Amino acid sequence: YPYSFQWSPLGRLQVSYSASRRKIQSNSIQDAFAPDVSIGSVDNIHTRHVVKYDSLSVTLRYYGDAKETSGKQNSTNLDEMKHWDTYIVQGSPYVTARYYGLRPELTALSDFTDISCPPTMKTEEERLTRKQSNSTHSNRRRMSIFSQPSSPSPAATGTSGKKFGVCGVSEKSTRQKKVITGVQFVVTTQEGLMWLVFASEPITFEFEQAARRNIKTSKPFQGVIRLALVPPPPINVSNVTASAPLDMKQLASSSGVKRLIYHAGTFPVGGAVNWSFRSGSRAPLASSIASGRRSLRQLSSSTKENNIGSVTFTFSTMHMSSLESASSSAQMELLMLSLPHHAASISSADKILFNPQDFDLFFRCIKGRMVPVV
Repeated sequence: YPYSFQWSPLGRLQVSYSASRRKIQSNSIQDAFAPDVSIGSVDNIHTRHVVKYDSLSVTLRYYGDAKETSGKQNSTNLDEMKHWDTYIVQGSPYVTARYYGLRPELTALSDFTDISCPPTMKTEEERLTRKQSNSTHSNRRRMSIFSQPSSPSPAATGTSGKKFGVCGVSEKSTRQKKVITGVQFVVTTQEGLMWLVFASEPITFEFEQAARRNIKTSKPFQGVIRLALVPPPPINVSNVTASAPLDMKQLASSSGVKRLIYHAGTFPVGGAVNWSFRSGSRAPLASSIASGRRSLRQLSSSTKENNIGSVTFTFSTMHMSSLESASSSAQMELLMLSLPHHAASISSADKILFNPQDFDLFFRCIKGRMVPVV
């Protein structure tokens, strides 16, 4: 959750946001799988297998064809072969793939309608000027984190030291083929889904106007690509939950999109679940936020003494700007999605984003609306 996955023998990872095809009946709720988008490689895939798994994640690896891998046809060391990895972690709003010398490719369920640059986001300073003069300092401090990722004006620097904009259409584009270079993109599909695409290094995608099912690169890539769905608001028609497509204007003003952009640099690669038991009283942080009137201390004092079980979810993370570093070097917080019954019991977190002003997107799973947690 929020996505479901299948790994294809063709060397692709098929990703489905099944909640967009929800069917509600009197005795059941069904979310149907369909590969809304697949991530893979232009290069032929020789083999695939699981390289790591734990309580919260699994890491899959796809190896390029030995004949296309640096002439190492007879090599028995798979680590020497070009490959790409994907980290499937429960609760991540992103799909993450790390490439080691292969050429990335995205495949649509039917067709892509376009790949474009993200719209210019409204900066937080502009939003604050429209607020009333009695806005609190805490609100200003909390929301100011959006000012950095909101606009595509900052430059991204590649390994060669050359600076690129967040995104730009290349002069090599023609009527038959769109060529676009950058580190942030917006991809739309025939089904009305919109995906944000992030890259750790500047990358050039090619989109053929005639064969619109694939978006691919022509050069090998060394780095991380992340996809995040901008979930459309649901529309209930004849017991079937369909999706209403978003437009660029809505994208530019969405607090949830700004969050997805801001937190895209930190990604989870594994996780662990631990639990302990003790005597005492402790009220969930979510209860304090939901009440809006009583502090956490007041809630705790009114709670009876009981035996308490504490469940801790710990994620190992990496950062796009320092891919070889350990989790302690992550430069921004990790954004995850909590199941609704977990969110109601969270007692410690930096932020629980209940307020639409902080996160206005609705990620859903079979258990209900998922709650963003930082």
